[in-house]
Amino acid sequence: MGGMMGQMGMRNDAAIKQVLGATDQQWEQIKPKLERVRQLTADSRVSIAVMSGRMGGARRGGADTAAAPATGEPDAPRWMRPSQRQMTQQELTEGDKAAEALLDLLEKKDADAKQIQQKVEALRAIRQKAQKELATAQSDLRKVLDPRGQAMMSLMGIID
Repeated sequence: MGGMMGQMGMRNDAAIKQVLGATDQQWEQIKPKLERVRQLTADSRVSIAVMSGRMGGARRGGADTAAAPATGEPDAPRWMRPSQRQMTQQELTEGDKAAEALLDLLEKKDADAKQIQQKVEALRAIRQKAQKELATAQSDLRKVLDPRGQAMMSLMGIID
């Protein structure tokens, strides 16, 4: 997640358009292909971050961790769900939704092992499908970029 956070600054559209030196007309061709690569990258790597309970911030349901009573025991870890990301206003991807559904099931104390396995397999299938489609999407993006643009996108980790 740290690498992803470090790249967020360069991943906004205005910065990428500027780095590429793209005209408005060129950007109209680049942007949808870039968005497709981003979506497939997210689904191929979808995960849920775990944070220490002592970091502060909101618990699921809105309770502040700082308000938790001091018991002398460390707080339980907190999950950072895709739906809790404040950095973007993007819709949840198919992979995000599958990861959240799996976490919802795991949070139930009486979750059935068969149901858990089905959710894991669904998430795995989404990741595998996205990984296969990602190579094609990166190739499509590469086709609308000049060699300098391809190099910049490669340096940003957007294309291989």
